[in-house]
Amino acid sequence: MQGHALGSTDGELRFVEKEPRAAVPTCALAAPSIILPMSSAAANRERLAIEMRVTARHLFEHALGESSIDRAFERHVSCERGVLRVGEDLYDLHSYNRVLVVSIGKAAHTMVSALAAQAGDNFEGIIASSVQPG
Repeated sequence: MQGHALGSTDGELRFVEKEPRAAVPTCALAAPSIILPMSSAAANRERLAIEMRVTARHLFEHALGESSIDRAFERHVSCERGVLRVGEDLYDLHSYNRVLVVSIGKAAHTMVSALAAQAGDNFEGIIASSVQPG
């Protein structure tokens, strides 16, 4: 039996006995562990967090690039041989005397520029925007 001394409030010293610890077999220490040591687990968590931030950043940058007005017009507007395609709708521009374009809002100038890049500048119209062309 092992023991240690404890003090008390009445000033007496008491000796308390306790059971000895059981010896840990050496084979248990050498057994493979499925729980990683704290430093290795923390390093893996940090590495995973960095990978997740990098992936999220790439997704955000890709989505931002694909959601621009220019990219949207590239995907959904084209003009070949006088036929304007907007989405799935087709317009034979030769059958019209004039084609008028109305563009309104902060992105009005950008949308007109994107339209001109995809379909040419054979249009007339109005641009109403609080933002100066740029």
